[in-house]
Amino acid sequence: MKTTIANALYLLLSASFALGAQPFLGCAQFYPEGDNLIAYDGIIDNCVEACYANGDDYAYIDRTRDDGNNCICGPIAIFPEYYQSQGAIGNTCTAGGYEGYATSSYFDFLNCAEAGGVVYFDATPTIQTESMVDCFSNCEQYTYAVATPNSGEGGGGQSNFNCFCGNDPGEFVYQPQVCDQNTAYVYNYVGGNGPNPSEGIARRNRIEKLRRKLNKKRNVNCPKGLTACSIPGINDSYECIDTQFELESCGGCVNGKFGEDNNNHNVSTGIDCTSLPGVALGASTCYQGKCDVYACKRGWVWVDNVCRKLIE
Repeated sequence: MKTTIANALYLLLSASFALGAQPFLGCAQFYPEGDNLIAYDGIIDNCVEACYANGDDYAYIDRTRDDGNNCICGPIAIFPEYYQSQGAIGNTCTAGGYEGYATSSYFDFLNCAEAGGVVYFDATPTIQTESMVDCFSNCEQYTYAVATPNSGEGGGGQSNFNCFCGNDPGEFVYQPQVCDQNTAYVYNYVGGNGPNPSEGIARRNRIEKLRRKLNKKRNVNCPKGLTACSIPGINDSYECIDTQFELESCGGCVNGKFGEDNNNHNVSTGIDCTSLPGVALGASTCYQGKCDVYACKRGWVWVDNVCRKLIE
């Protein structure tokens, strides 16, 4: 869905609550969710504010385009494994990719530092959070929040963020670094108004539902050319199927594609070629996602690749 500049400005003018900070979250190879495109004038703040007024928690600037003027709004933060180098120190992505921002937060971005290179005398124990913004929530009672993406590669673990908080850096000064998937992202508490608490529960439920859906999708591991299809009666399980040639799941997943809302009537499903009406046993195949029928049962006649019952 596209929103014109006029509509975006209307949304901004009609917004009834303060934005707080809109911190830079990093640079991503992909944006995890969001198809709401906002036409804007190339000013980052206008993109972020328009996404906020539109009801989205995150804004992404598409730096893969030559004009750079593509603003994408969505409900999900950057996944840890999507992070990439920003190209230069600062809060923009000069190396391409997608530039991510939270549309409202109590914390604002300071800079990146070498992982393990930020010291606070009163630092909290490091915990793992699902997103950068979850780290902010954990550090609401502190001056600083520090989050480092953890892609989960190498150790076989789940991707997350290593997060800790602090107040007192003493005289220690860390050296700012180019942000990438291995650096610590440092934020400071600036106060202000975050999201409206009365809207928080519904929004969190919506985000959690999308998060579970996206986690399913990104944990699928099927060889190229095969589709992850749900297994009926077994939650969170799938089998890898070649839907172009699978006789009992031709053209799609008979029981729905893994990780998708299979109650959505717009989702295409496959066909069991062996259960077509009137088809003789062993007289059907699946070729390029379509059932081919070669013979029919007695009392049926083959017409245009389907079996039709004879009228007596």
